[in-house]
Amino acid sequence: MRFLKCKNGKISKFLFAGAALLLTVSQFLTPGVALADGPRFNDVQGDYQLIRGTNKTRNDSTWQNPVSGNAGDEFSAIVYYHNGVLNTTANDVRIKVNLPSQTTNKSALITASISADNAPTVTDTIVGGQIVGSHGLRVNLDQDADITFVPGSTKWFSDVTYADKPAGPLLFGQDGSELFSTGGLKIGNIAGCWEHIGYVSFRFKTSAKTVTAPKFTIDKFVRNVTVNEANFIKYNDAKPTDILEYKIAFANTGNASASNVYLTDVIPTNTAYVAGSTRLFLGNTATSLPDKITGNDGLNIGTLEAGQSGYLLFRVKIASGVANGEILVNTATLIFNKEKISATARTKVVVTPVTPGQPDTGPGLPETGAGTILLSTLAAAGAIIFLKYNQIRTKMKMLSKTL
Repeated sequence: MRFLKCKNGKISKFLFAGAALLLTVSQFLTPGVALADGPRFNDVQGDYQLIRGTNKTRNDSTWQNPVSGNAGDEFSAIVYYHNGVLNTTANDVRIKVNLPSQTTNKSALITASISADNAPTVTDTIVGGQIVGSHGLRVNLDQDADITFVPGSTKWFSDVTYADKPAGPLLFGQDGSELFSTGGLKIGNIAGCWEHIGYVSFRFKTSAKTVTAPKFTIDKFVRNVTVNEANFIKYNDAKPTDILEYKIAFANTGNASASNVYLTDVIPTNTAYVAGSTRLFLGNTATSLPDKITGNDGLNIGTLEAGQSGYLLFRVKIASGVANGEILVNTATLIFNKEKISATARTKVVVTPVTPGQPDTGPGLPETGAGTILLSTLAAAGAIIFLKYNQIRTKMKMLSKTL
Protein backbone atom coordinates (compact mmCIF):
# COMPACT_ATOMS: atom_id res chain seq x y z
CA MET A 1 0.00 0.00 0.00
CA ARG A 2 1.37 3.44 -0.92
CA PHE A 3 0.48 6.61 0.90
CA LEU A 4 -0.28 10.02 -0.65
CA LYS A 5 2.66 12.34 -1.07
CA CYS A 6 2.55 16.01 -0.27
CA LYS A 7 2.62 18.34 -3.27
CA ASN A 8 5.65 20.48 -3.83
CA GLY A 9 5.26 24.22 -4.07
CA LYS A 10 4.43 27.11 -1.84
CA ILE A 11 1.10 28.44 -0.77
CA SER A 12 0.39 31.69 -2.56
CA LYS A 13 0.75 34.86 -0.52
CA PHE A 14 -2.65 35.87 -1.87
CA LEU A 15 -4.23 33.29 0.43
CA PHE A 16 -3.72 35.75 3.22
CA ALA A 17 -5.69 38.52 1.49
CA GLY A 18 -8.88 37.52 3.20
CA ALA A 19 -10.83 34.66 4.66
CA ALA A 20 -13.05 34.31 1.60
CA LEU A 21 -10.11 34.03 -0.77
CA LEU A 22 -8.43 31.54 1.64
CA LEU A 23 -11.49 29.33 1.56
CA THR A 24 -11.63 29.39 -2.24
CA VAL A 25 -7.98 28.64 -2.87
CA SER A 26 -7.78 25.97 -0.14
CA GLN A 27 -10.10 23.79 -2.20
CA PHE A 28 -7.24 23.20 -4.64
CA LEU A 29 -4.79 22.02 -1.98
CA THR A 30 -3.95 18.38 -1.55
CA PRO A 31 -6.74 16.66 0.43
CA GLY A 32 -5.75 15.77 3.94
CA VAL A 33 -3.07 18.49 4.31
CA ALA A 34 -4.07 20.78 7.16
CA LEU A 35 -3.23 24.45 7.51
CA ALA A 36 -2.15 25.67 10.94
CA ASP A 37 0.49 27.64 12.74
CA GLY A 38 2.20 24.58 14.24
CA PRO A 39 2.42 20.80 13.92
CA ARG A 40 -0.42 18.56 15.02
CA PHE A 41 -0.69 14.77 15.12
CA ASN A 42 -3.36 12.36 13.92
CA ASP A 43 -6.16 14.77 13.08
CA VAL A 44 -6.45 14.50 9.30
CA GLN A 45 -9.03 12.57 7.31
CA GLY A 46 -7.43 9.22 6.41
CA ASP A 47 -5.35 8.89 9.56
CA TYR A 48 -5.38 5.51 11.25
CA GLN A 49 -6.40 4.81 14.82
CA LEU A 50 -3.61 5.69 17.27
CA ILE A 51 -3.04 2.12 18.56
CA ARG A 52 -4.09 -1.27 17.23
CA GLY A 53 -3.00 -4.86 17.75
CA THR A 54 -2.85 -8.41 16.46
CA ASN A 55 -2.61 -11.89 18.00
CA LYS A 56 0.83 -13.24 17.05
CA THR A 57 0.14 -16.69 18.50
CA ARG A 58 -2.82 -17.10 16.16
CA ASN A 59 -0.87 -15.59 13.26
CA ASP A 60 -3.52 -12.92 12.72
CA SER A 61 -2.45 -10.79 9.77
CA THR A 62 -4.50 -7.59 10.26
CA TRP A 63 -4.20 -4.83 12.81
CA GLN A 64 -7.41 -4.51 14.76
CA ASN A 65 -9.05 -3.30 17.93
CA PRO A 66 -10.04 -5.03 20.12
CA VAL A 67 -7.84 -8.13 20.03
CA SER A 68 -8.70 -11.42 21.72
CA GLY A 69 -7.05 -14.69 22.69
CA ASN A 70 -6.15 -17.02 25.51
CA ALA A 71 -3.95 -16.51 28.53
CA GLY A 72 -0.51 -17.49 27.25
CA ASP A 73 -0.89 -15.87 23.82
CA GLU A 74 1.57 -13.28 22.51
CA PHE A 75 0.39 -10.08 20.83
CA SER A 76 1.82 -7.24 18.75
CA ALA A 77 0.73 -3.60 18.98
CA ILE A 78 1.36 -0.67 16.67
CA VAL A 79 1.28 3.07 17.49
CA TYR A 80 0.63 5.25 14.43
CA TYR A 81 1.73 8.88 14.06
CA HIS A 82 1.30 11.59 11.41
CA ASN A 83 2.11 15.27 11.60
CA GLY A 84 -0.62 16.47 9.29
CA VAL A 85 0.44 20.11 9.02
CA LEU A 86 2.43 20.84 5.88
CA ASN A 87 5.69 22.79 6.14
CA THR A 88 5.96 22.28 9.89
CA THR A 89 8.27 20.17 12.01
CA ALA A 90 7.40 18.63 15.35
CA ASN A 91 10.47 18.80 17.57
CA ASP A 92 11.66 16.04 19.91
CA VAL A 93 8.67 13.74 19.34
CA ARG A 94 8.05 11.13 22.03
CA ILE A 95 5.75 8.12 22.02
CA LYS A 96 4.65 6.62 25.30
CA VAL A 97 2.60 3.46 26.03
CA ASN A 98 0.83 2.48 29.22
CA LEU A 99 0.93 -1.34 29.40
CA PRO A 100 -1.08 -2.78 32.34
CA SER A 101 0.64 -5.52 34.33
CA GLN A 102 -2.46 -7.71 34.42
CA THR A 103 -6.04 -7.99 33.24
CA THR A 104 -9.14 -7.18 35.24
CA ASN A 105 -12.21 -9.27 34.59
CA LYS A 106 -10.24 -10.97 31.76
CA SER A 107 -9.64 -7.67 29.95
CA ALA A 108 -7.03 -4.91 29.73
CA LEU A 109 -6.81 -1.51 28.04
CA ILE A 110 -3.47 -0.41 26.55
CA THR A 111 -3.21 3.32 25.90
CA ALA A 112 -0.65 5.44 24.05
CA SER A 113 0.24 9.09 23.57
CA ILE A 114 2.26 11.25 21.14
CA SER A 115 3.88 14.45 22.31
CA ALA A 116 6.41 17.01 21.06
CA ASP A 117 8.04 20.19 22.33
CA ASN A 118 5.97 22.32 19.96
CA ALA A 119 2.82 20.22 19.44
CA PRO A 120 -0.11 19.30 21.67
CA THR A 121 -0.11 15.80 23.15
CA VAL A 122 -2.64 13.43 21.62
CA THR A 123 -3.99 10.20 23.13
CA ASP A 124 -6.26 9.26 20.22
CA THR A 125 -6.63 9.92 16.52
CA ILE A 126 -9.40 12.52 16.37
CA VAL A 127 -10.81 13.73 13.07
CA GLY A 128 -13.66 16.21 12.97
CA GLY A 129 -14.11 15.91 16.72
CA GLN A 130 -14.61 12.12 16.60
CA ILE A 131 -12.22 9.40 17.79
CA VAL A 132 -11.13 7.15 14.93
CA GLY A 133 -11.83 3.61 16.13
CA SER A 134 -11.92 3.63 19.93
CA HIS A 135 -9.78 4.86 22.79
CA GLY A 136 -6.82 2.60 23.49
CA LEU A 137 -6.27 -1.02 22.51
CA ARG A 138 -8.62 -3.45 24.26
CA VAL A 139 -7.26 -6.97 24.96
CA ASN A 140 -9.84 -9.65 25.83
CA LEU A 141 -8.74 -13.07 27.16
CA ASP A 142 -10.39 -16.30 28.24
CA GLN A 143 -9.13 -15.81 31.82
CA ASP A 144 -7.29 -13.26 33.87
CA ALA A 145 -3.59 -13.06 33.07
CA ASP A 146 -0.37 -11.21 33.76
CA ILE A 147 0.91 -8.97 30.92
CA THR A 148 4.61 -8.36 30.21
CA PHE A 149 6.56 -6.53 27.52
CA VAL A 150 8.77 -8.71 25.33
CA PRO A 151 12.26 -7.16 25.70
CA GLY A 152 13.92 -6.16 22.45
CA SER A 153 10.68 -6.22 20.48
CA THR A 154 10.29 -2.46 19.97
CA LYS A 155 10.70 -1.38 16.33
CA TRP A 156 10.47 2.01 14.65
CA PHE A 157 9.23 2.41 11.09
CA SER A 158 9.81 5.99 9.93
CA ASP A 159 8.84 7.82 6.73
CA VAL A 160 6.66 4.91 5.63
CA THR A 161 5.80 5.46 1.97
CA TYR A 162 5.06 1.77 1.47
CA ALA A 163 3.83 -0.91 3.83
CA ASP A 164 6.79 -3.31 3.71
CA LYS A 165 9.52 -0.81 4.52
CA PRO A 166 11.93 -2.36 7.04
CA ALA A 167 12.35 -0.95 10.51
CA GLY A 168 15.10 1.53 11.18
CA PRO A 169 17.41 1.71 14.20
CA LEU A 170 16.21 3.30 17.41
CA LEU A 171 17.71 6.73 18.06
CA PHE A 172 19.94 7.86 20.92
CA GLY A 173 21.03 4.35 21.89
CA GLN A 174 17.59 3.42 23.17
CA ASP A 175 16.67 -0.26 23.63
CA GLY A 176 12.90 0.13 23.27
CA SER A 177 11.94 -0.22 26.92
CA GLU A 178 11.79 3.60 27.04
CA LEU A 179 8.43 3.26 25.31
CA PHE A 180 6.94 2.45 28.74
CA SER A 181 8.89 5.02 30.74
CA THR A 182 7.81 8.43 31.97
CA GLY A 183 9.74 10.19 29.22
CA GLY A 184 8.66 7.85 26.43
CA LEU A 185 10.54 6.66 23.34
CA LYS A 186 12.25 9.50 21.46
CA ILE A 187 11.92 9.44 17.66
CA GLY A 188 13.45 12.85 16.90
CA ASN A 189 11.88 15.57 14.71
CA ILE A 190 8.94 14.71 12.46
CA ALA A 191 8.10 16.83 9.41
CA GLY A 192 4.52 17.49 8.40
CA CYS A 193 3.53 15.43 5.41
CA TRP A 194 2.04 12.08 4.46
CA GLU A 195 5.52 11.03 3.37
CA HIS A 196 6.69 11.23 7.00
CA ILE A 197 4.05 9.12 8.65
CA GLY A 198 5.34 6.20 10.69
CA TYR A 199 4.67 3.90 13.57
CA VAL A 200 6.29 2.16 16.52
CA SER A 201 5.52 -1.50 17.19
CA PHE A 202 6.15 -3.77 20.18
CA ARG A 203 5.14 -7.19 21.45
CA PHE A 204 3.69 -8.27 24.76
CA LYS A 205 2.90 -11.70 26.17
CA THR A 206 0.24 -12.91 28.54
CA SER A 207 0.40 -15.67 31.12
CA ALA A 208 -2.13 -17.15 33.50
CA LYS A 209 -2.44 -14.77 36.40
CA THR A 210 -0.45 -15.75 39.47
CA VAL A 211 -2.79 -16.19 42.42
CA THR A 212 -1.27 -15.10 45.71
CA ALA A 213 -2.87 -17.01 48.55
CA PRO A 214 -2.07 -19.42 51.37
CA LYS A 215 -2.80 -23.12 50.87
CA PHE A 216 -2.84 -25.80 53.55
CA THR A 217 -2.27 -29.51 54.08
CA ILE A 218 -3.02 -31.51 57.24
CA ASP A 219 -2.46 -35.08 58.41
CA LYS A 220 -3.13 -37.01 61.63
CA PHE A 221 -1.17 -39.77 63.42
CA VAL A 222 -1.30 -41.69 66.72
CA ARG A 223 0.98 -43.73 68.98
CA ASN A 224 0.40 -45.72 72.20
CA VAL A 225 2.44 -44.07 74.93
CA THR A 226 1.62 -46.75 77.51
CA VAL A 227 3.36 -49.50 75.55
CA ASN A 228 6.15 -47.13 74.43
CA GLU A 229 5.31 -47.05 70.73
CA ALA A 230 8.12 -45.04 69.16
CA ASN A 231 6.56 -44.07 65.83
CA PHE A 232 3.41 -42.20 64.97
CA ILE A 233 1.19 -44.21 62.63
CA LYS A 234 -2.28 -43.93 61.12
CA TYR A 235 -3.74 -47.04 62.80
CA ASN A 236 -2.72 -48.82 66.02
CA ASP A 237 -4.01 -51.01 68.88
CA ALA A 238 -4.53 -50.21 72.55
CA LYS A 239 -6.33 -51.53 75.59
CA PRO A 240 -8.57 -49.74 78.08
CA THR A 241 -6.78 -47.14 80.30
CA ASP A 242 -3.89 -46.80 77.81
CA ILE A 243 -2.70 -43.29 76.98
CA LEU A 244 -2.62 -42.27 73.31
CA GLU A 245 -0.65 -39.36 71.87
CA TYR A 246 -1.92 -37.67 68.71
CA LYS A 247 0.15 -35.73 66.19
CA ILE A 248 -1.41 -33.15 63.86
CA ALA A 249 1.00 -32.31 61.03
CA PHE A 250 0.26 -29.21 58.92
CA ALA A 251 1.89 -26.97 56.30
CA ASN A 252 1.23 -23.78 54.36
CA THR A 253 2.12 -24.78 50.80
CA GLY A 254 0.79 -21.55 49.26
CA ASN A 255 2.65 -18.39 48.25
CA ALA A 256 1.27 -16.05 50.93
CA SER A 257 1.30 -16.02 54.73
CA ALA A 258 -1.81 -16.73 56.80
CA SER A 259 -2.65 -15.33 60.23
CA ASN A 260 -5.15 -16.61 62.79
CA VAL A 261 -4.86 -20.25 61.78
CA TYR A 262 -6.88 -22.54 64.06
CA LEU A 263 -6.63 -26.23 64.89
CA THR A 264 -9.42 -28.15 66.55
CA ASP A 265 -9.79 -31.83 67.36
CA VAL A 266 -12.77 -34.06 68.06
CA ILE A 267 -11.43 -36.74 70.40
CA PRO A 268 -13.06 -40.18 70.29
CA THR A 269 -15.90 -41.25 72.56
CA ASN A 270 -14.64 -43.16 75.61
CA THR A 271 -11.46 -41.09 75.78
CA ALA A 272 -10.53 -38.10 77.93
CA TYR A 273 -8.11 -35.27 77.15
CA VAL A 274 -4.96 -35.28 79.30
CA ALA A 275 -4.73 -31.79 80.75
CA GLY A 276 -1.61 -29.78 79.85
CA SER A 277 -0.48 -32.15 77.10
CA THR A 278 -0.81 -29.78 74.11
CA ARG A 279 2.48 -28.69 72.56
CA LEU A 280 3.12 -26.82 69.30
CA PHE A 281 6.25 -27.33 67.19
CA LEU A 282 7.17 -24.75 64.52
CA GLY A 283 10.64 -25.38 63.17
CA ASN A 284 12.85 -26.15 66.14
CA THR A 285 10.69 -24.22 68.58
CA ALA A 286 8.33 -26.04 70.97
CA THR A 287 5.56 -24.13 72.73
CA SER A 288 3.06 -25.33 75.34
CA LEU A 289 -0.44 -24.15 74.52
CA PRO A 290 -3.71 -23.80 76.44
CA ASP A 291 -6.08 -26.75 76.65
CA LYS A 292 -8.33 -25.56 73.81
CA ILE A 293 -7.60 -28.08 71.10
CA THR A 294 -10.79 -30.01 71.85
CA GLY A 295 -12.98 -26.91 72.13
CA ASN A 296 -15.55 -25.86 69.57
CA ASP A 297 -13.54 -22.82 68.47
CA GLY A 298 -10.25 -24.68 68.45
CA LEU A 299 -6.80 -23.37 69.22
CA ASN A 300 -5.20 -20.35 67.50
CA ILE A 301 -1.69 -21.39 66.44
CA GLY A 302 -0.89 -17.91 65.07
CA THR A 303 0.67 -17.08 61.69
CA LEU A 304 1.99 -19.55 59.13
CA GLU A 305 4.36 -18.10 56.57
CA ALA A 306 4.37 -19.35 52.98
CA GLY A 307 6.18 -22.69 52.91
CA GLN A 308 6.15 -23.08 56.70
CA SER A 309 5.20 -26.39 58.34
CA GLY A 310 4.81 -27.71 61.88
CA TYR A 311 2.93 -30.12 64.10
CA LEU A 312 0.95 -30.24 67.32
CA LEU A 313 0.92 -32.99 69.97
CA PHE A 314 -1.62 -33.82 72.67
CA ARG A 315 -2.75 -36.88 74.64
CA VAL A 316 -5.93 -38.69 75.62
CA LYS A 317 -6.61 -41.60 77.99
CA ILE A 318 -8.87 -44.49 77.00
CA ALA A 319 -11.66 -45.17 79.51
CA SER A 320 -11.92 -48.50 81.29
CA GLY A 321 -14.67 -50.82 80.16
CA VAL A 322 -14.38 -50.05 76.45
CA ALA A 323 -15.59 -53.02 74.42
CA ASN A 324 -13.10 -55.29 72.73
CA GLY A 325 -12.75 -54.43 69.02
CA GLU A 326 -14.14 -50.89 69.28
CA ILE A 327 -12.52 -48.41 66.84
CA LEU A 328 -11.60 -45.02 68.27
CA VAL A 329 -11.61 -42.42 65.47
CA ASN A 330 -9.87 -39.11 66.07
CA THR A 331 -10.48 -36.19 63.68
CA ALA A 332 -8.38 -33.01 63.47
CA THR A 333 -9.43 -29.92 61.51
CA LEU A 334 -7.44 -26.90 60.34
CA ILE A 335 -9.48 -23.71 59.96
CA PHE A 336 -8.47 -20.56 58.06
CA ASN A 337 -11.12 -17.94 57.34
CA LYS A 338 -14.00 -20.15 56.22
CA GLU A 339 -11.86 -22.93 54.79
CA LYS A 340 -11.70 -26.23 56.70
CA ILE A 341 -9.62 -29.34 55.99
CA SER A 342 -9.54 -32.48 58.15
CA ALA A 343 -7.58 -35.68 58.75
CA THR A 344 -8.13 -38.77 60.94
CA ALA A 345 -6.25 -41.48 62.86
CA ARG A 346 -7.73 -44.72 64.30
CA THR A 347 -7.10 -46.99 67.28
CA LYS A 348 -8.55 -50.48 67.78
CA VAL A 349 -9.33 -51.50 71.37
CA VAL A 350 -8.03 -54.96 72.27
CA VAL A 351 -9.24 -56.02 75.72
CA THR A 352 -7.40 -59.41 75.84
CA PRO A 353 -4.24 -59.30 73.82
CA VAL A 354 -3.84 -62.44 71.71
CA THR A 355 -0.53 -64.23 72.25
CA PRO A 356 0.69 -66.90 69.86
CA GLY A 357 -0.17 -70.49 71.20
CA GLN A 358 1.93 -73.63 71.07
CA PRO A 359 1.29 -75.99 68.13
CA ASP A 360 -1.00 -78.97 68.76
CA THR A 361 1.21 -82.04 69.52
CA GLY A 362 -1.62 -84.67 69.62
CA PRO A 363 -2.27 -87.17 72.48
CA GLY A 364 0.10 -86.96 75.41
CA LEU A 365 2.78 -89.54 76.09
CA PRO A 366 2.04 -92.35 78.67
CA GLU A 367 2.88 -91.61 82.23
CA THR A 368 6.21 -92.95 83.56
CA GLY A 369 6.70 -95.12 86.69
CA ALA A 370 5.41 -98.65 87.74
CA GLY A 371 2.47 -98.54 85.38
CA THR A 372 4.80 -97.96 82.50
CA ILE A 373 7.03 -100.93 83.44
CA LEU A 374 3.99 -103.26 83.70
CA LEU A 375 2.71 -102.24 80.30
CA SER A 376 6.12 -102.79 78.79
CA THR A 377 6.39 -106.29 80.34
CA LEU A 378 2.95 -107.35 79.10
CA ALA A 379 3.76 -106.12 75.64
CA ALA A 380 6.98 -108.13 75.58
CA ALA A 381 5.19 -111.29 76.78
CA GLY A 382 2.55 -110.88 74.13
CA ALA A 383 5.20 -110.62 71.48
CA ILE A 384 6.82 -113.89 72.65
CA ILE A 385 3.47 -115.71 72.69
CA PHE A 386 2.71 -114.41 69.17
CA LEU A 387 6.11 -115.69 67.99
CA LYS A 388 5.60 -119.18 69.50
CA TYR A 389 2.14 -119.37 67.91
CA ASN A 390 3.57 -118.68 64.47
CA GLN A 391 6.29 -121.32 64.96
CA ILE A 392 3.76 -124.04 65.98
CA ARG A 393 1.51 -123.10 63.05
CA THR A 394 4.37 -123.48 60.60
CA LYS A 395 5.30 -126.97 61.94
CA MET A 396 1.68 -128.16 61.68
CA LYS A 397 1.56 -127.13 58.00
CA MET A 398 4.75 -129.06 57.24
CA LEU A 399 3.44 -132.23 59.04
CA SER A 400 0.19 -132.21 57.04
CA LYS A 401 2.13 -132.13 53.79
CA THR A 402 4.19 -135.16 54.91
CA LEU A 403 1.09 -137.19 55.74
